[in-house]
Amino acid sequence: MDTRLAGELREEIRALARDAERAATLISRMKEEKNKLETVNQELERKLQEWEEKSGSGDVKGLQERIRRLEKANHDLSAEREEILKRLESVLEKFNLIETA
Repeated sequence: MDTRLAGELREEIRALARDAERAATLISRMKEEKNKLETVNQELERKLQEWEEKSGSGDVKGLQERIRRLEKANHDLSAEREEILKRLESVLEKFNLIETA
């Protein structure tokens, strides 16, 4: 084999070895980053599940209590409205009596 050709082949092999080394390093870093991201993702999923569990049941109870209070307030306001209407009718009747007298 020609020494020039052998030298070129050796140089190509060295270049391929350097490329393979860089690729292996990048793959290793990517695996580490993937593992870190998976850990962060698992932690976020755990926190989200905790939050959903805490807010889910409490939220329904809170909403039910708020609905109950709003229904009571609505009932109270309706009763008060009816009372005001009766008083106004009474006042109007008195005005009509005064007016016709």
